[in-house]
This record gives sequence, C-alpha cells and structure tokens, in this order.
Amino acid sequence: MVGLMLTAILAGCGLFEFNVKDKDSGAADDSVPGQSETDDPEGDADADGDADSDSDGDGDSDSDSDSDADGDTDWDPGLDCDASYSTAAPGAGDCLTGALKCGDIITATTQGGSDVYDGDFYTAAKCFVPFSSYDGPERVYEVELPADVVATISLSAPCSDHAIAFARWEDDSRCPNEDHTITSCEGHEDSSGAELTMWSDRESRYLLIVDGAEASPFAVKIECQGT
Repeated sequence: MVGLMLTAILAGCGLFEFNVKDKDSGAADDSVPGQSETDDPEGDADADGDADSDSDGDGDSDSDSDSDADGDTDWDPGLDCDASYSTAAPGAGDCLTGALKCGDIITATTQGGSDVYDGDFYTAAKCFVPFSSYDGPERVYEVELPADVVATISLSAPCSDHAIAFARWEDDSRCPNEDHTITSCEGHEDSSGAELTMWSDRESRYLLIVDGAEASPFAVKIECQGT
C-alpha cells in the first residue's frame, strides 16, 4: 500500500511516465484522448479514419485533399472518361492540332491526334526519361510565350496514362523529330497531376505535346506570370 502511494506521488511529480498500451495490439495508444478505437480504428493521432498523421481524410501524409504526397491540391477539371470531347484533326502532313496562349484552358482528347512522337523523341530532346509506351496518338499545340514570363502548364488526364512535354521549337515550317536539336524541353509522366514550369527570357515558340499509349480525354491549363 505504501509502495503504491509512493509510486502515485512520484508519477504526479513527473518522475515516472506512464504509457497507456493499446488493448488490441499492445502498442502505445496514440489516438485522441477521450476517443475510442471504434472512432479511430487505425490508431494514429488523428480522427479521420485513415492510417496517416494528418486529418484530411485521404491516405497520404500531406494536408491536402488529393491522394498524392506533394502537399498541394492537384487541378481537377472534372473530366468524364466516357464523354466524347470533339477535337480538331491535325493539319495534313503536320503534327499541330492548334495554338494555345497564356490563360487558355482546354478539354480535348488524344483520339484522332497525330502519330509523330514516341519515347525516342522524348529521350533525344531530354524532355523526360520515358518509362511507358507512347505508341498511341498525341496532341501537339504551338504556344507563343512573351518575354520575361514564367509559364505553368498543368495537365489532367485521369482516364489513362499520359505524359506532357513542352519543347522550344522556333521553326514553324515543320515539326521536329529525334534528329533535330531541341534547345530546351521539360516533361512529366505523371498524368494524374502533371505540372511543368518554364521560364521564357525572350519571345519564344514552344510545342506542347500530350501523349500516351491509349487515346483518352485530357485537359490543359496555361498560367503565366511576369518576372
């Protein structure tokens, strides 16, 4: 009895630390005080029902509402994978579907696009290292950027795996191939939330390419800020 009283007194003074164990697993219980395991079945420090340390309700460790771990909320234009998005055919003997500029937002499909580019081009142009097949059709748009702007190009392609590439190409008489010299190219294979940033120090013409193994809808947004 004296020993128990002494232990309680020492614990109250902070000399002993008690660690309550989870009755199910035997591990330390990190749930919110006053909250039962029924309320917090994954046993972490939040009450959202998933097994991470934030309270946003998805299964990753950041505080945004999407399912990746990059800390920002990916652009979601609400594409319908079963919808038909009418998109103009490329010009005869050309790769271009059309032209875009700063501030544009488009929804389109790679169905019916050109069949000019594949992994060999993206490797040669140093856009990105391709890990997927690019045997399907692509859409290519010319983009004229003014001087001294930072352009952010966002791609949403949730219906199938797609990549985006943004290559500087000043010759408007032909489309480049892997034998041409591309002075600048940025690319990304993550179609669920791909985003590229390009700084244009002078007025320049670029090719924006959306490519994948299978044809499907996509959306692109171009935002520009002066430097």
